[in-house]
Amino acid sequence: MRYRIIKESRYNEETGAYIAYGIEIPTASFRDLCVNQSKIAEFALVCTEFKLSPIHLADAVHDFITELSMEIENE
Repeated sequence: MRYRIIKESRYNEETGAYIAYGIEIPTASFRDLCVNQSKIAEFALVCTEFKLSPIHLADAVHDFITELSMEIENE
């Protein structure tokens, strides 16, 4: 199964317009996960290469967001 990147234009009243990235497969999608295209591309590639079962996608997304949050805190 191939995990694909979703790219969308979004708007937030506090920050204005931005490009958001997410991940999808035919049976599920998670949108607006981050604004860093290279991070989401790496995540999608890892999910695809390791043949992540769709059953575990929500957990993997949670881990991905947690990792991004920790990186931001450490900057």
